[in-house]
Amino acid sequence: MTLPKKNRRDIVVDGRTYHRQFEPYRLWENDSFICVQNASGRGPILKMQWVGIALPHHIEAAIRFAHANGWRPDGASILEIGADSNADPVAFRMKPKGALRYWFYDDYYGEYSPRNPNNPNILRRAAEGDAQSTK
Repeated sequence: MTLPKKNRRDIVVDGRTYHRQFEPYRLWENDSFICVQNASGRGPILKMQWVGIALPHHIEAAIRFAHANGWRPDGASILEIGADSNADPVAFRMKPKGALRYWFYDDYYGEYSPRNPNNPNILRRAAEGDAQSTK
């Protein structure tokens, strides 16, 4: 399956051209992914959950990390990784077996994950809303 053309850019890593696709305005939301695929449009996708700003040299490093961990652009299996560009250098992690869809965000944000119903910020905002509704 070929990546959509909207927001798709080319990137060259070690002499091979790839397509990378992302929604720039969604990078701060919980369901943001950057996908990379061989420029031919065939082969498996490298799917990345990203925290921070995704600059081209960060994506190059992610592709090299994926290659080092078994992803082949002309192979058969999709690989999912998490990337934290707030770290110096950028930190990458492989998706653990059996992990849920948002595994990296949940690990990164911990109890402050927007998906955590016990998130202290969500509970505080709910309590403030209840207090204002009783006035």
